[in-house]
Amino acid sequence: MYVEDMIEVIKRTLAEAFKLFGRRKDWKGRRGGKYFCVASGEHGIPHFLTIIGELPALEAMKYANLCQENATRLAVHPEHISSWQSRNSDVDQHDGAIRVGDHIYSLSGLPKLGNEAVMVIVCMVLYSFDPAKTKAIREIPKISKNPYWKRLEGKIDNLVQFHREIASRHIAGTRR
Repeated sequence: MYVEDMIEVIKRTLAEAFKLFGRRKDWKGRRGGKYFCVASGEHGIPHFLTIIGELPALEAMKYANLCQENATRLAVHPEHISSWQSRNSDVDQHDGAIRVGDHIYSLSGLPKLGNEAVMVIVCMVLYSFDPAKTKAIREIPKISKNPYWKRLEGKIDNLVQFHREIASRHIAGTRR
């Protein structure tokens, strides 16, 4: 899988999330940039960290740190599949990271449980070829009683199709 493709799936999933939840009070003002990382499931060290969208410098630093902290904290708890399980808002430890196989996927910049919902949907799309992993991923929002993921799940088929179209361009040797 190409990194650019993963980012395109995240952007499309974020667009769907804002269509569904953007009018909610806690989602207003959150359309700017986000930070995303893929990290080692064993150590939490990011293999890849990127901004999606644009953010002022101080917000960018905050979200980049939160994104990495969520991944690292989840790695320290190998028995957990979501950073929600070890959250502590008193010390700025939140949801947003999920474990899938040997990797941790983390997003920061959305309201409480919004990051987790987007990561669950993105990973379900990325792993749509693997029924065992998608079944395991579906368990993650049950732990946190995530209020967003079920409505976003209704967008899975369109997102999977979008992902397959992107992948087929690579097979055909073309880009956008």
